[in-house]
Amino acid sequence: MSWSADRISISVKPLPGEALESWISAYARRLRTTDSGFLETVGLTGVRTHQMALRLTGTEAVALQRATGLPLPVLAAMTLEPFDGLALLILRDRRRLASRSPAWRLSGGSRSRYCPSCLQAASGRGPVLWRLPWAFACPIHLCLLLDVCPACDQPPRPWRVGWLGPVEAGTCTRHSSTSPAGRTGPRILCGYRLAQAPVIPLPHAGLVLSAQQRVTALLTGEPRSRPAAQAELQQLHALAWPGLADAARPPSQLEPGPGRRTHGARRVRLEGAGAVRERHRPGCPRRRCGDGPGQHRAPARPSRP
Repeated sequence: MSWSADRISISVKPLPGEALESWISAYARRLRTTDSGFLETVGLTGVRTHQMALRLTGTEAVALQRATGLPLPVLAAMTLEPFDGLALLILRDRRRLASRSPAWRLSGGSRSRYCPSCLQAASGRGPVLWRLPWAFACPIHLCLLLDVCPACDQPPRPWRVGWLGPVEAGTCTRHSSTSPAGRTGPRILCGYRLAQAPVIPLPHAGLVLSAQQRVTALLTGEPRSRPAAQAELQQLHALAWPGLADAARPPSQLEPGPGRRTHGARRVRLEGAGAVRERHRPGCPRRRCGDGPGQHRAPARPSRP
């Protein structure tokens, strides 16, 4: 094997289906540095990993290829770009998500669910599919994926490597909610080992796992089947959203009777499998979101499946 002058002498291959942030952190740990230290080594000083995880710019892709030897298609496959327009929408001018789900949109695209047993088996590394709102169950370990760390109740970001640690992979890197008030200096990291988090088990032949397997097949299908997959995901989203919205509301706010409409809202279109916009009749008291005349982003909606 030939090595160029810019090539890092230590190679860390990505796992099948691995997320870019997971691979970068694994590489950083192998080199005994941080995420930012690894990016500086490859010539990407000041670049944010959560933006790279959405979509690589040409400069970023070439720098990673030159330093690690990975082909450009392999690098792109570890980002969310292959799912753009199918499972989510990326604002290319800002490299942010246009997701309807506040949990994913406000995270800057860095949010990820996780399976504790998968983290344990893969030494803290994980797949890019966990970063999609459509990932909700693990068909290998028969459980629901987790959204937050059970210790600090925040999305854990298990693949971040900073100067303050933690050294061990698969550990919650959020700031601890138990840090003393008025503390000066660096805040304390949570440090919970996510592989120990309790999960909700699922039956092997249950509907939840069957649904996840079908959705995964749609997301990872051949390019020629993408239009059909997009249409089916749109249908699934339209069918599932009312039930999820009701599940997030207190029972006192639910209106009796089938086919109910709330505040006269009428769903008018789906963008990919992504943001749903609602148009309201004149006089609707909920026209206050600023998305344009007659459009509204409804509050208190749950995360998309």
